[in-house]
Amino acid sequence: MKIEIGNENERNGYTYSKQWFDFVHTTNHIVRPMHAALYFWIVELNNRLKWKTVFGLPTKEAMEMIGLKGYRHYKKALDDLIDWGLITLISKSYNQWTSNQISLNLLHTYGIKQGSKQGPHSKTVKTIINREPIVEKININPIPEDAR
Repeated sequence: MKIEIGNENERNGYTYSKQWFDFVHTTNHIVRPMHAALYFWIVELNNRLKWKTVFGLPTKEAMEMIGLKGYRHYKKALDDLIDWGLITLISKSYNQWTSNQISLNLLHTYGIKQGSKQGPHSKTVKTIINREPIVEKININPIPEDAR
């Protein structure tokens, strides 16, 4: 199993936040608020753990932190984040006393470097150079004497 952790200097909340919004921009039809809440909780948890490569994600704690009451919604959001490649499931919890072991991924799938000023969705702008002078005809009517 390959874990894409990226450069150690790139592992920070800003990089993961940028990655999230680049991802959402291209796939906004499938992303829901519960995905964002869970993803940012995972980033925050990893930050608190001093950017470990593999760390535990306790289900009950994660559900409380993002305000989900139903396990089914939490499981759906977690599975989607795994399917999209934003996190990797290293080992699944085997009872209620253990947690899933996960890893955050830094994706470099858009053909740009992280931190690039031009995003993956920037459009190329063509500048058309017109060397002809702009001539506008202006109609100037004198103000009538009675309007002055």
